[in-house]
Formats: sequence, C-alpha cells, structure tokens
Amino acid sequence: MVEDRPDGPAESVSELFDALRRSNCRYALYYLQDRETATLAELATVVASWTQARAADPEIVTPEDRQRVMVSLHHADLPALEDAGLVRYDFDSKTVTAESLPEMADAILEKSLVYERLADREPDHSDRRESGNEKEPNDE
Repeated sequence: MVEDRPDGPAESVSELFDALRRSNCRYALYYLQDRETATLAELATVVASWTQARAADPEIVTPEDRQRVMVSLHHADLPALEDAGLVRYDFDSKTVTAESLPEMADAILEKSLVYERLADREPDHSDRRESGNEKEPNDE
C-alpha cells in the first residue's frame, strides 16, 4: 500500500502518479476494481480494446495491437503499478492481483474514469477557438 512504504511518502506519491499517468495502468486498474485477479493475456485484451475504442478513428483490435499492449504491460506498466503498491504481478504465472487501493489512488481513479467517460462522449472541438471573440484574418 502506498501509505506504508518505507522509502517515505514523497517517493510513494511519485510512484503513484507515475503509474496513474499511464493510460494502460489506469485501464488495468479500472478492470481490476471489479475483479480481484486477471491474467496478463486478459488484461492485454481489455486494455487494447479500450485503447482502440478511445482512438479518434477506432478499429478492430488486431493480434499485433494485443501483443504490443501485452509487452508494455509486462515490461513497464505492471511493474510501475507494483512499485506503487497497487497490484501484485507474478511474472511466472503472468497473474495480476489487485491490492487494496489507498484512499488517494481510489479517488484519483474514480475521478479519472468519470472524466474519461465524459471525454469519450464529447465531439472533438479541437479546431474551435477558445474564445468567441477571435476573428478570422479576413474578417476586418
């Protein structure tokens, strides 16, 4: 658990934020909140599917997509989650077990899930101006 880390709260908070800034880590934790344990293959399928579903131009997940996510989970994302004390990852059996989430991590995940769901529903307005007061160069 993050609060009980011997290396101090500053380091454990850094590890927590390092892990939660990664979408693969958040997606894995969202999934593990409803299930205590999952296999690496199961998580790779779920995370690859969520990643594709959130893409600007969603496509069917390919075996290559799934493999890419599996490698990332195995070598980077799950070790980051384990360092933050959020999961236990058994490299031999490739099984991931959720740890009890610290209050701060639980609150961050809850808010980020709400935000990500809302962002998925909103149309892309990246080409719109921030302010309605701006004029086109030829509008003078």
